[in-house]
Amino acid sequence: MGLPSWSACVMIRLRRSRMSGRRGRNWRPARDRFRSCCRRWDGFMLEFLLIAVGAGGLGWWLYKRWKGKQGLEDSSLSAALDERIKGYRGPENLKSMPAFEQMIHVIRQQASSLNRCTIFRDASRRLWQISEESDQPLMVLVMGEFSTGKSTFINTLLGADVLTTAQIPTTAVISLLSYGETPAVKLHHQDGSVTDYDFTRLGEITAEGDADKQALRDKLDYVEIRYPNEMLKKIHIVDTPGLNAHREKHTEKTVNFQDKADVVLWMFKADASGRSTELSAIKALGKRLKPIAIVNCIDNVLESDDYEEDEDPVEETLTRFRRRVGDSVQDVIGISSLLARQALASGDAKALEVCGWTGFRKKLDDVLVNRSAELKTRSVREKLAEFIAQMSQVFQQYDKKHTENAKYFQNQESAEQEIHDEIENLEKIKQRLLSGMEEAASCRKEYQHTYADRGMEAIDDTAKLMDLAAKLVSQANCVVPLLEILPDDERWGSSIQDIQLMQDEQERILRDFDRWFSHYYHICDQVDDLEREENHVGELREDYENSGLFGGTPIFDFSGRRDRLNSAVEAYNTHLEKLKRDVAVHWQKYKSTCKSAISVNVDIAALEKKICRLVDDELVYEQERLVRTKNDFHLEQQRYEAEKKELDQGLQAVEVLKHAAASLEG
Repeated sequence: MGLPSWSACVMIRLRRSRMSGRRGRNWRPARDRFRSCCRRWDGFMLEFLLIAVGAGGLGWWLYKRWKGKQGLEDSSLSAALDERIKGYRGPENLKSMPAFEQMIHVIRQQASSLNRCTIFRDASRRLWQISEESDQPLMVLVMGEFSTGKSTFINTLLGADVLTTAQIPTTAVISLLSYGETPAVKLHHQDGSVTDYDFTRLGEITAEGDADKQALRDKLDYVEIRYPNEMLKKIHIVDTPGLNAHREKHTEKTVNFQDKADVVLWMFKADASGRSTELSAIKALGKRLKPIAIVNCIDNVLESDDYEEDEDPVEETLTRFRRRVGDSVQDVIGISSLLARQALASGDAKALEVCGWTGFRKKLDDVLVNRSAELKTRSVREKLAEFIAQMSQVFQQYDKKHTENAKYFQNQESAEQEIHDEIENLEKIKQRLLSGMEEAASCRKEYQHTYADRGMEAIDDTAKLMDLAAKLVSQANCVVPLLEILPDDERWGSSIQDIQLMQDEQERILRDFDRWFSHYYHICDQVDDLEREENHVGELREDYENSGLFGGTPIFDFSGRRDRLNSAVEAYNTHLEKLKRDVAVHWQKYKSTCKSAISVNVDIAALEKKICRLVDDELVYEQERLVRTKNDFHLEQQRYEAEKKELDQGLQAVEVLKHAAASLEG
């Protein structure tokens, strides 16, 4: 008995809750059973999730391992093919060979030449493939959607049941039929190896249905079937899996094999021909592989009620089909492979003619079999023309790229000069910072050793002290100008903010010193007044001391000179004491402002060190960038020169191929 679902558990609880009115004592056991059920369900879900996650992880690991292994296999196959292409040496008697064979060797020579060029390695493999295809009989690719009778058609051509047939999609792999003295099967694997297979068990490997052979089918490139039929000496026939059968691997294998084909026979079904999916697939073949349309199963329309009594159903079907496909096909031929197979078995010549087989075979012989050498030559020329057109596109792409490279090379000198200018600018900034740090240290030392510990000083020292203050405040001028030259980015952002703060502090201290200096002028005026007052006291003292009857100090001061002198002296002393207090306060204000200036001076020095480190880092970066720029330029120049050399080699190869193709036309 399986675990109950969540909804079932809820229904149990509701049902038993209703029963609790009648049997209250049974409610708790029901609740306990419900909880137990939920715990079992949660445990099951947890186990399921853990298993699912584990299986997913294992599947992903196996997939990645398989992809990696497949990549290594593809890489080793490419490397082996490249060695084969590079090692090609043409025959010594090349000029004495027939023209077509000469062209095959010329193609291989140019493939070998291109393979030595990195940018043309893939192109060289395709060119080598063309040479190998050229060395084989005319390849006729039989294509079409599933269940259009492709395999039956080929069996009828061969006069034997070689391929498996059925009403459902059966062909699982590409099957290439070639001539052999005795029936034989060769399996061509994706890793390049070839193995023999039992001919009597061919259906197991080429047709759907045998799941045990699926792993082997997935590793195959194609199956070669050798069969003793004279026609196969002149043409090779390729049976392909049906398209539009919702099997992506089948479609992919068929499309990948198209480039090797020389001629395409496209199978249609008479009662369902010319569908949009078929016409789209035909359009994708391109001009070179414009197919011959074989409308199969015309026996299906012979008994149809869709035609008038005076109409020929087969001819009317073909006429409609021709209108539908237009010029997307070379020719349209109607046949019934099934009736032809039966007629051949019974020797019924009339039936062969009625089912269209007699006319088809004559056209096949006239158009393909007897002209196979001519068609093969034309196909090779067309393949070469496609290859040359593709190479021309590559040349155009590289021409555009090299035009951009030329601009890059022209800008290289200015790019290097820009970095040199940046380095020079950074070195100037660093020198300014070092100079500022040295001057700041000197100012602090002068202040500490000369003025910091002084008490009351004469007002005449003020001018000297102002010089020192100016030096302290001027330290900000070492960093403030950097605001205009430092780059506005993350690396310098905090330093720029600090400089702006230092600038604000500098302006504040300058205002303090300005107020202090203004007060200094006021004190100077007071000193001048006090000096005048002192002169006045002296005059009063001299007048008093010479005001006696016989000169000298008078015995009796009836004129009040002594009182005036005493008043003047008292006023002078009062003014002097006040001036002393003002000078003391003035000095204290100076010291306070200087301390603020020293504090800012210390902050500026720390900021200068910080910026100096950043400048050092930036100098290292710019110097490394200069080296990288030069190296990149050198590497780009080398790559450009190598590409130019390979492009010249590619152009030469294309010219040789053009000449070889033109010689066949003559």
